[in-house]
Amino acid sequence: MPVVPAHQFSLTCIEYAVNAVKAGSSLRMVEWTLQWFGKLLGFEAPCFSTVRLWMLRVGLELWLRRAPPADDWIWIADHVAQADGGKCLAIVGIRRSQLVGRDFALEHVDVTRLHTELMPSSTGEDMHRIFSELAERIGVPEQIVSDHGSDMLKGERLFQADHPTVVVTWDITHRMARLLIAAVADDEQWVTFKSHCQRTRAALLRTRWSVLSPPSTAGATRCGHFDKLVLWARQTLARYDAGAVATINSIHVWDDVSSELLRGRLPEPDLARLDAELSGKQFEDRDSFLSVVRSLLGTSELKGSELKGSGLESEIVRLSDQGQREFVEHFDWLVSYRQLLGKVYIPFVEMTYSTERLVKHEGLHGQSASDWQASQPSLTHDHTRARDFQSMVLRYLLSSGGERDREASLLGTSDVLESQFGKYKRYTERGPDKAMNSSILALPLLSEEITTELIESAMSRPVKCLGRWISETIGTTRRALQHKLGSARPDTKPA
Repeated sequence: MPVVPAHQFSLTCIEYAVNAVKAGSSLRMVEWTLQWFGKLLGFEAPCFSTVRLWMLRVGLELWLRRAPPADDWIWIADHVAQADGGKCLAIVGIRRSQLVGRDFALEHVDVTRLHTELMPSSTGEDMHRIFSELAERIGVPEQIVSDHGSDMLKGERLFQADHPTVVVTWDITHRMARLLIAAVADDEQWVTFKSHCQRTRAALLRTRWSVLSPPSTAGATRCGHFDKLVLWARQTLARYDAGAVATINSIHVWDDVSSELLRGRLPEPDLARLDAELSGKQFEDRDSFLSVVRSLLGTSELKGSELKGSGLESEIVRLSDQGQREFVEHFDWLVSYRQLLGKVYIPFVEMTYSTERLVKHEGLHGQSASDWQASQPSLTHDHTRARDFQSMVLRYLLSSGGERDREASLLGTSDVLESQFGKYKRYTERGPDKAMNSSILALPLLSEEITTELIESAMSRPVKCLGRWISETIGTTRRALQHKLGSARPDTKPA
């Protein structure tokens, strides 16, 4: 087995640790893994706090780097906020030359970190200042993509007034969410639908029917949970139509309710025979119940084929199906929305998703509207609201694509930055401090490939540089203040 130099071995450990954290492993998991390998290979493994220090030092190295100037930058800008306060502006970019001839769905390493700044608050003037300073450093961009938050949009407009050639583009996911919200803004049926979902979710909690309960609407989403609730409704109705609710409750029982509903449709002798033989009995599934029914009606006035052809056999089974009964008890309101879902809400979601797919993979260009329209199913005259929504989408694609050739397509999504924020939040949610702190240095790691050269450069920077940066940039965190306050206890004890 070849001997690895100690210096190289240390760099490899650091590189592994930082990459593991970047991939989503917790600090404790990285510590445990290194300890396991330490026992195997005979070296002393670092603790989790050392792993965190490595990560912060590499993050600082990337934070302090400056992107090269160019005349074809495309900026993607957004804010990430912490649960207990503090927000951070991140601007990443990709060169126009890098987009030519490729899919517009970007990966983390496709973009370059251009600017990161902690901001206690953000205004349009703040964003204008940051955009202007960044343009002086690396050049005026061709395009800025963002979610069009009020501060971001104002800053973009002010910057665009200084540089008229800059194209300001709305992230397609946020734009489609706004169109959806506008489409149901005055829809009382949608308000009622959401209320039914909330009540049903609460009613089914801790019951076996909770497997079909509507999704939670807690927390904010771009489109107010519209797509989540509509897709849940479509799936639930499909399961009901396919008879899948029998998986939850397959029991069949013949009772007075079943008998009364069939009175007048089934000959009285047959009905009396079913009442006498089946009342009070419980059958575990449809097949066992149906076999007994067929044996009892074998001498029926109706022949077997006639019984099946009339639909009475299926009706007997349906009226005895306890799973169907319980489903209707909980979801009869949903069944009443079947037509509205099919003609309005489901087409809304399908058009939204197809538009997002098109723009995220091909960008925005002069043919975007016609390409999208050609991919859509034809809508009849009774799809009035769906046709109106389709017109809204087409107007957006026409205005955004303009007369651009495919080779000059605009980037239409900020998903790559949203994805980085999501990964960063998953990392910080495991920590004890939910406010903005030095863990923000994990954010630059997500858009860079961790190499041995990067590790060497980061480790050559003194640790005191990290402490000075934290002091100047982060300041005293709430958790640090709690430590300074000490562990003073009240004189009285709780009962």
